[in-house]
Amino acid sequence: LLHSRTERLVLHENPFCCYDPASDHDIDNFFKIILEIDKSLNVCETTAEVLSKKKELQEFLKSHCRIRHYSFQIKKCNDVNCNVCKQVRLPQHIFENIDFLPDPIPSKCNIIFIRILTANTDCYEGFKTVYNTETSEKYRPTLMAAMENAERAPPAILTNTKVRDIIQCFQCGKFRCLYSEKALTTVQKSEFQRVINDWDYNCGSPLVSEDHALYNILFVREKVTCESPIELAYYSSRKNYISVCYWCGYEKGLIDIPTHVSSKYKFVFPLCNICQIAGKEFFGRIEIKTNTRKRKRNDL
Repeated sequence: LLHSRTERLVLHENPFCCYDPASDHDIDNFFKIILEIDKSLNVCETTAEVLSKKKELQEFLKSHCRIRHYSFQIKKCNDVNCNVCKQVRLPQHIFENIDFLPDPIPSKCNIIFIRILTANTDCYEGFKTVYNTETSEKYRPTLMAAMENAERAPPAILTNTKVRDIIQCFQCGKFRCLYSEKALTTVQKSEFQRVINDWDYNCGSPLVSEDHALYNILFVREKVTCESPIELAYYSSRKNYISVCYWCGYEKGLIDIPTHVSSKYKFVFPLCNICQIAGKEFFGRIEIKTNTRKRKRNDL
C-alpha cells in the first residue's frame, strides 16, 4: 500500500520511484562478507558505540574507505599483505590512477562568494580539476549553513551551569550570559573587569579580541542580535539574577503569569506590559502533558 501511494507522488514533473528493500537473505550474505574484515562482529550488535571498539573494522575503514555525509566509498588496496582485498586485475598504471570521488570544491574566483554556492552550481571546480587531489566536506552547503549559525564556544559550555557572569549590551540594554568551563581565577576576573571598563559591549560581538588572554576561556554568544530574546540560561543559572522580560530585557512592568499559561508549561518566562501591548505572549517551555485518557475513564 505504501509502495503504491508513494509512486503516485510527483516532484518537478518526475514521479517517485520505489525500490524493494534488501531481503533477510541478502543481509545475511552481506554480513558474511563483512565478517572477513572483522570476525568479532555480531549481526545483533551493530550500534555505533559497539562498532567504534572493533579494532580491525576501524582499521579497514581508515585504510580502504572514505566516509562523507552523503556518501560512503570503498576502494580496493594493492597491499599483498591485505587479508580482505583480492589481487588487482586492472593494469597497474590504470589502478594507481583510480581515486575516491572528490568533494565539491568552489572555483578559486568564486570562493569569496561562497554563500551563493547553493544557488549556483557553476561556481564549483570541474571534476578533472579536483580529481586525485585532497578534498574535504567543508564546502558542503548544509555544513556551511550549520557552521555559519554555530557558536564559536563549545556547545558543552553554553549551559546554565557554566554561567559565570553577565554583561549588558550598551545599545539594547539586554543582559547576555558569560560562560567558561571553569570558574575564573582572581587574575582572570581582573582581566574581565578591565575589559568591561575599557569598551562597550553590544549583542553579537565577541567579548575580546583573538589575541586576548580570555579569548578561549570566557565566551559570550556571538550569533545573537539586539532583537534576540534573553537566553534561557540567564533564568536557570545559579546566579539568581533579577527577573527581566524575556523579549526586551526590561525589569519593570512585569505581568503576573495567568493560570491557563502556568498550567500548560513547566517553565514560563517573564513578560512586560510593553511587550504584551506590542503583541508578544508569554514564552513557555516543556509542555505539561496530562493523562486525558485516564481522566476520561475516571469521569465514566
